[in-house]
Amino acid sequence: MEVNAYKTRPILLTIFCILSFIGTFASAFSYLFTYIYYDLIPTIVVPEMFGELYGDVFELLFNVGKKYYLYAGLLNIGAFIGVCFLWKMRKIGLHIYAIAQLLILIVSTIYLYRPMNISPVSDLLLSLVFILVYFRFRKEMD
Repeated sequence: MEVNAYKTRPILLTIFCILSFIGTFASAFSYLFTYIYYDLIPTIVVPEMFGELYGDVFELLFNVGKKYYLYAGLLNIGAFIGVCFLWKMRKIGLHIYAIAQLLILIVSTIYLYRPMNISPVSDLLLSLVFILVYFRFRKEMD
């Protein structure tokens, strides 16, 4: 009798993994891109590109500081690695992903939310939904 070495991934887990792959990769890319070109961006972007939003966008972009983009980019790479393990139905992926998301929320609170007096509730709830969905499938993982 042959034993199937691969577990079938539930469709909901597959959908959430795909969404997480897209979100964490895009976030890591954009944060690291901003970190690398942080000093060059003000010379490239002209006020006409954003119209009335120009001041607000640049205030947000440059008040958080360059380190924030490095930390957020690296933590999103960590979350991406966690999703890779989740895709392979490995429990360690849940732990890596949850820790990375928690650290992203902490870093964002320190550098972005608190100084700008913004509430992180929406990001917290979104992260919580993904973590709870992954947590729901933990018993089916190795």
